[in-house]
Amino acid sequence: MTSLKTQSGDDAGAAFDEAIGAAVGTRSLIAREIGAMTAAWDEPTARADELETHRTAIAAVVKSYQEQLDKFFAVYGYSDRPGEPEAYDLPEPVLRRDSQGWSVNGQILSWLKQDITTANRAGVEASRKMLAGKPRREVREATVSLVDTLHSLEQRAAQLGEQRDAILRERDEDVASRRVAAEQAVESEMAKLTAVEHLLPAGLRPWADPAWLDWSPEFTHSMVLLGSFRLRFGALPGPINGFASNVKTPVFASVRDGLHISHRRDEREKAVALARSLVLRALASTPPGKLRLSIFDPTGLGQSVASLLELGEYDRELIGGKVWSSNEDLHRLLAEATGQIEQVIQKYLRAEYDTLAEFNAAAGEIAEPYRMVIIFDAPTGFDERSVAELQRIAENGPRCGIATLLLSDEDLQAPFGVSLDALPSSLARIRLGQSFVDSEVSSDVQFDLLPETDAEAPKEVVASLVGVVGRSTQEATATTVGFDKIFDLFVAAALEGRKRDLPRLTAPLVAADPESWWTQSTIRGVAAPIGQRGARDVATLSFDSSDHAGALLVGRPGSGKSTLLHSFIRGATTMYGPEELELHLIDFKEGVEFKVYAAEALPHARTVAIESDREFGVSVLEAINEELRWRASLLRGSAESHSSLESLRAATGDPLPRIVLVFDEFQVLFSRTDKLGGVAAEALETLIRQGRGFGIHVILGSQSLAGLDALGAHVPQLLPVRILLPASESDAAKVLGEGNTEGSALTSAGEGILNTAAGAVEANERFRGALIDEADRRRHVATARAKADQTGFLRRPVVFEGNAPIPAERTRPADFADEIRGADPRTLRLRFGTPMAVMGTADLDLRRESGGNVLLVARDQPQAGVDGFSLPQAVAANVTLSAVARRAAVEVVDFMPIEEGLESFLVPLLEAGAATANRRRAVPELLTRIDAEVQKRVAEDDTAAPPLLLVLYGMHRARDFDPDSVDFDSEVDLPELLARILRDGPEVGVHAFLWFDSVAGIARRLPAGAVREASWRIAGRMSEDDSISLVGSEAATSLRDQQLVVANEDRGILQRCTAISQPGEEWTRELLAQASQDRKEPIG
Repeated sequence: MTSLKTQSGDDAGAAFDEAIGAAVGTRSLIAREIGAMTAAWDEPTARADELETHRTAIAAVVKSYQEQLDKFFAVYGYSDRPGEPEAYDLPEPVLRRDSQGWSVNGQILSWLKQDITTANRAGVEASRKMLAGKPRREVREATVSLVDTLHSLEQRAAQLGEQRDAILRERDEDVASRRVAAEQAVESEMAKLTAVEHLLPAGLRPWADPAWLDWSPEFTHSMVLLGSFRLRFGALPGPINGFASNVKTPVFASVRDGLHISHRRDEREKAVALARSLVLRALASTPPGKLRLSIFDPTGLGQSVASLLELGEYDRELIGGKVWSSNEDLHRLLAEATGQIEQVIQKYLRAEYDTLAEFNAAAGEIAEPYRMVIIFDAPTGFDERSVAELQRIAENGPRCGIATLLLSDEDLQAPFGVSLDALPSSLARIRLGQSFVDSEVSSDVQFDLLPETDAEAPKEVVASLVGVVGRSTQEATATTVGFDKIFDLFVAAALEGRKRDLPRLTAPLVAADPESWWTQSTIRGVAAPIGQRGARDVATLSFDSSDHAGALLVGRPGSGKSTLLHSFIRGATTMYGPEELELHLIDFKEGVEFKVYAAEALPHARTVAIESDREFGVSVLEAINEELRWRASLLRGSAESHSSLESLRAATGDPLPRIVLVFDEFQVLFSRTDKLGGVAAEALETLIRQGRGFGIHVILGSQSLAGLDALGAHVPQLLPVRILLPASESDAAKVLGEGNTEGSALTSAGEGILNTAAGAVEANERFRGALIDEADRRRHVATARAKADQTGFLRRPVVFEGNAPIPAERTRPADFADEIRGADPRTLRLRFGTPMAVMGTADLDLRRESGGNVLLVARDQPQAGVDGFSLPQAVAANVTLSAVARRAAVEVVDFMPIEEGLESFLVPLLEAGAATANRRRAVPELLTRIDAEVQKRVAEDDTAAPPLLLVLYGMHRARDFDPDSVDFDSEVDLPELLARILRDGPEVGVHAFLWFDSVAGIARRLPAGAVREASWRIAGRMSEDDSISLVGSEAATSLRDQQLVVANEDRGILQRCTAISQPGEEWTRELLAQASQDRKEPIG
């Protein structure tokens, strides 16, 4: 008896065991009762037959001699017949058996012969002597003797007939009684089956069962309902015939062991319907997505499985991509199945497991899917080679999870040399239309198989089943292994020391226990788990200073690429502390995959870029290359003979960290063959070629390797470690190589191949990626940050978020003030943004020289995804606070309407006396005073006076500067006054910041030539012509909403920057407190 097992290995087949026990028990009972009834019939029947034989033998003798006697009387005309005969005791035995059968005792026969002979002789004599008395007496005596003997024989025959009839009556009564009892026993046994049928999963019930109407994929087992057995009618004698003729008992089969259904041509549709039923039940009995079909239909061309084709709309791999039909297709299909068997044996079973089911049980889940090879209309399409291939699959496939479902047409003429008789006996064979015996019951009882075909399944049930399997497959294939599980496998393997690429652990590491973290050194390499390989093994991404220099990771959207990177980052930051491992995390795609590492300030991260721009990516590459050159310089002149992190640490005595650059969607950096792309390509190739010797490694991730215009095709191939997730055929070939086609089997998110030998086939390692949800990532990073802070490691990553301004609060007010005051005392340093680079600054150092003014040209418009962000307000606010932190006098003129201007920002500054606000009508007096102060300083050659910053916000709204303006005293020429301040002020510490919303507005407000006095130009996104006019380059044409270009032609500066957001009131007040003690009074 076969038991069902759930995926977890627990016995879930109690109901099934009872059902199959009741089914087999019923058939056994039927067989036993038939045997008993047949015996009860046969033995008396045999005795009755023997008595009948005896009677017949006697009757034949009586008849023969009676006929002779009647002839005698007729011939001789005797009317004086004997009277009533008298019976006498015949000599025993009356019958004897000889070679001819049964015959009457010879003595009796001699008597009869003598009597008839005497009668005939005497009759002749009497006829001649009509009055002769003696002959007549002899005739009478002979005939009387003959009649008496025949009468005695007739009595004996009658006795035998009565005995026979009595035996038969007793037999019939006994058998009838037995049948009634047998039918009751069968009914009782069938009641056991009925009692548990409702407990069976739908897959083991008839299609007509209501359980199919609300079926869901909950029960995992290898058995399916094949049909039912019914006793073959007409094969039993007498009253036994028809016994149990209406009793149907279910027949279950294990489709994983394979099945061969042979049929006549006129039974093809029935056979195909049975095959479809078995496949549907197999799908219903296997976890979604864990049974994959390969179908060969040379006659139907797919019609044979039409009801299953919808599965391909959910996941093409469920039906093997398509239904195959040509001879070449059959060869390819069988070759793929053979290759899968080889892979399962070599990568999963090895010497540890006997079957794939054992392997999956050890994994605690179906880690490797089952497969079914379905072939219709054999031997169509077969040749000697394909038959031999099929034979190997049928023999070795079941233990490797590959079942064969073969349908053969007995009426088809097989090609020369092709015979399906060579298929192994382990492939169970069903011949439709022929009787069956149940080997578990008796070989003497014949049953008819009533197959359970899908023709008996309502169309809505089939459609529902296919839909549920398809949708559940999509949901199931989106799942991956939990990170904690693979990390435990990783730690266990490292503790055992059975893999060379794993760290040498001496104590357990627990992902959930921060106290156990950061115990490992990266001196020999860095390794972290990325997925589960096999039942108890783990896929490990590792780097060292020799063979494993870097990795190439490719997977189409949704393949699990980002999840894999998260797994590596979490594993690595659990194993190694931030002093041992430094990460640069750059993501070029639109998304927030790395945002948690910036938001929670992962201590290992040196830089984090989200939706990065190419400029920032190049900056990261250049920064790491600078680190490489510095590390290389450390080895020069040292006693170390070769470059490695171990050598570096020996030369310096410092715990230099191993560096890993993670470039996701790196192809964006090389999508254009411009100068930036060329610089990036050169820097990346240098890192890949030279970095490993200095503890620097690269992970390049991409959805596709197409479009790397600026990067030579040879560069990714320099990376020896390849990771392929589901991807296009062309990308798979680029990653693993043309001869390594295993990537075509990757269809589900999270499935992957790790290859550490540049794509060599023998180095393929299939794995399933680990899953870490966002909440887990955030908790891990926050815990790591807290742990680092406790140990005094306070470094925060440089963060670039391409589609958002830099939060002002990211810098503490005290640090802001210190950095602003770090310039020369006579230099006014203004901050408005950060450069799109790892190192350097975008601060404007306004020296006491001509041109020391700032011109901002940018539109003030709502920014997508950033609530309340105004680019001009943010720049003006940060510039103003910079001047306040520098203890400069600040005069602000806001030409904008109240709701669009700086009024709310200025409130804390005005309350603290750190700035003075002026409205439009105060401008003439203000400019007059500032101009007087400038002229006074110039006259006195006072270059050490305290700095003053004039902020003119919204000059495009300052109509008073129009040449035709008559609003002010005609004696004050505002444009000319402002032009003089711009020209003479910077040399004596008086600087101006002006904001216009367009380049065209400048000419309407400033006199000709005045714009040249602002050598610092800041531009938001604008047209190419305006960009060239303002900053001498088209750099401002491709800016994002929060980006700016700063230019200073005199100093050769052209830099792309990200704006800093307008600081909040709390931050502003804290900064004011820092500057309040020594703030200078405004000019008065």
